[in-house]
Amino acid sequence: MVEKLAEECKGWLYVNPESDPHFMPEKIKSKGSKVEVCPFKPSKDLSPEVVEKLVTLVDEMPRPLMIQCTSANRAAVALLLWMAKERGYTQGPAELLVKDLSLDTVRPEALEWLTSRLPEVRTGRIITAKSPEVRQLFDEETSTLTYLVTCPETSEAVLIDPVLEQKDRDLQVLKELNLKLKYVINTHCHADHITSGGLIRKDMPEVKTIISEASGAKADMHIKHGDTISFGKLQLEVRATPGHTDGCVTFILKTKTASFAFTGDTLLIRGCGRTDFQQGNPRLLYQNVYEQIFTLPGETFICPGHDYKGRGVSSVEEERRFNPRLTKSVDEFAELMDNLGPSASLSWVFAGIACLLSGFAYMELSARLPTRGSCYTFSYHGLGELWAVIGAFCITLEYGISGAGVARNWSQKMGSFLGDEYKHTVFFYFGKGTWPADATAAQLADNYARTDDNYLDLSAAFLTAGCTLLLMGGLSLSKAVVNFMTFLKVLLVIFMVICGFIGASQNIFESGEVFAPGGINGVINATTLLFFGFIGFDEVCCLSSKAKNASRTMPLALIGTLAIAAMVSFTAQLAISLISQPGQASDFGVAFEQMGWTVISWIVRLGELILLPLVVWLGPKE
Repeated sequence: MVEKLAEECKGWLYVNPESDPHFMPEKIKSKGSKVEVCPFKPSKDLSPEVVEKLVTLVDEMPRPLMIQCTSANRAAVALLLWMAKERGYTQGPAELLVKDLSLDTVRPEALEWLTSRLPEVRTGRIITAKSPEVRQLFDEETSTLTYLVTCPETSEAVLIDPVLEQKDRDLQVLKELNLKLKYVINTHCHADHITSGGLIRKDMPEVKTIISEASGAKADMHIKHGDTISFGKLQLEVRATPGHTDGCVTFILKTKTASFAFTGDTLLIRGCGRTDFQQGNPRLLYQNVYEQIFTLPGETFICPGHDYKGRGVSSVEEERRFNPRLTKSVDEFAELMDNLGPSASLSWVFAGIACLLSGFAYMELSARLPTRGSCYTFSYHGLGELWAVIGAFCITLEYGISGAGVARNWSQKMGSFLGDEYKHTVFFYFGKGTWPADATAAQLADNYARTDDNYLDLSAAFLTAGCTLLLMGGLSLSKAVVNFMTFLKVLLVIFMVICGFIGASQNIFESGEVFAPGGINGVINATTLLFFGFIGFDEVCCLSSKAKNASRTMPLALIGTLAIAAMVSFTAQLAISLISQPGQASDFGVAFEQMGWTVISWIVRLGELILLPLVVWLGPKE
């Protein structure tokens, strides 16, 4: 293995002690590869000289370069140290890259040591030493990133997306660096971008303000796609990237050593700007990101207008590969972006009220006809046998399909929990690909992944069969299982909600636009979807024959059940909105993992796997 790799790698850096038996320098050198040894162990007493030597070796050794250690822990940290210097990583991007690349060999203590050596996003930092033209400034109140771009040869400078409240800070930085400000430039005009350009111009009349012509905002100069903004010996290329707003633009800067894309709110680090405000258009944003930004060289620095998690910089290649929104298809992206906002918590309440109105009919019938059954029983008494048969068929179909859907959802969660090896062992696909008889699970994962939804999911089938067998065990056993699992499920939801409120990092009540970006129409649209989250509320009425004083008990039971379900859903939706930016997490397990709460995420995922079958079982029970 070493000999084969040495044939491909022109450089070989070993970061364990030279005496380690896994190190084979003679075999490596025999293939013409240059070998260097720099032993290091991430620890608080590691000297800066060793770190500097390590980073220098990674920087200067020939490519392709192999970095070797015993467990891939030190080697990965060495690579990340070099990337941090090369790409200007702060603590946030380094941690994010470890997660995105699934570098599970990096030990927690090693990652903690690495991030302790990296800067936080702070005022006035040069993004990367290789290109001193770009400085990044940060406003904690609005999480806005402002950029000071300077021509080193002439000392002329521009400010991109300056914040009103930081005017004095920015002018002080210009004074300290002895720079001549020529332009104040904005990537777009929006409620969360209150620029200081007007006030700066009052203090410095020679400074000109610039914004896109399509924005409709006032400025000294208006720009459009294809224009260039010159200052000193540098130029900013203007690329129109509407979608967040009509006037959004991205500025491209190419220096002798690096390229930068100042994307404003169009493209964020592992995210993008909202499209459910006025002027928002998800399909247009998606198209412009792919055509105007993702076509740039992969090493181009992404310099966003905002970041809420201490991440200062990314790259085109990272966002092409890891952006959770923009790696989706355009249809999936549009659906995601059209349904953002914490106000979905209100939709759960309204959906519950709608179900309550529908449930009034059940209340009336279950009180007057206290017999066992659901809509088919009430149809029989109220409308006759034919309608009862139709009702029985429909409700059987409803529970059968919904149970199968939940079973497949459970299988997907199990696959995510156990890994791809599990998925390709239990799924039989009937898609576009064919499988060779001797294909291994790893080959299937790499080359024969599912291309559509036509597949047989064995684990979902086994789950459904198991629930059916449990049902056949009798009413007493079924009742005991339901009561026990329901109790555990309530505890799990309470646990998730409490952890969500403790870990809250988003100010969702900052304004009406933040809480309900889609306005009342968005809340209503979500309500029509979430109404179906209450399927099964009529099960309460199935117990009417057991109720004492049914005319009083059944309405209270149905009202109470729907009220509790609506408030639990409302609270849970609110909790996940507080810990995850829209589009960043689809469930609590993912959200807690993104926060770095690995143990909490594991508990939630395991709890879901254990308790989700309860929903599958309730379908055939009905």
